[in-house]
Amino acid sequence: MERFILIIIAVVIIFALLTYLLHRLTIKRRFIKYLFPILILIPTIYNYYQSRLPSEGFEALGSFLVAFILFTGFLSSLVSGLFFDFILPKFKKK
Repeated sequence: MERFILIIIAVVIIFALLTYLLHRLTIKRRFIKYLFPILILIPTIYNYYQSRLPSEGFEALGSFLVAFILFTGFLSSLVSGLFFDFILPKFKKK
C-alpha cells in the first residue's frame, strides 16, 4: 500500500510540474495549460470503461488502478492550472 501511495504522490508532483512548465512557457495563452488535463481525461475514461467490461483474471483491476492514477494526475493538473491563473496573481498583488 505504501508503494501505491508513493506512486500517487509522484504522479501528482509530475503533473503539477508539467502544468507549471506549460504555465511558464505560454503566459499569453492561458488555455493551453488546460489542454493537458483534457488529454489525460481521455485515457482515464477509456481505462475506467475497460475496467467495467467483463475480463479474466485481474485485468479489470489493473485498468481501474491505471484509471485512478490518471484521474489523480488529471485533478492535480487541473487544480494547479486554476491555482496559477486565479490564486497566484492575488498573492503577487500584495
